Parts: sequence; C-alpha cells; structure tokens
Amino acid sequence: MPRSVRFAVVGAASLLVAGAIYLMIVRGPVMLLDLANGAAKFLCL
Repeated sequence: MPRSVRFAVVGAASLLVAGAIYLMIVRGPVMLLDLANGAAKFLCL
C-alpha cells in the first residue's frame, strides 16, 4: 500500500476510536441515567 493510503486509513481509524471514546465519556453517564429512568418506570408500572 502507498504511504498516503496507509496514512489515510490510520487517520480514519484513529478518528473513529477518538469519536467512540468521546461518546463514551460524554454520552455514557447520560445514557446510563436514561436507562435507569426507563428501568425505574418499567419497574414502577
């Protein structure tokens, strides 16, 4: 593979990983709270 292609692939992969980590850090607590609220409503019904 040419160096530029490999660089593009590595860059895209690192961006995906960074985005996933960012979502886990930022959205993780919110998603957990939403799940807890949903479970509480489900159990209270």
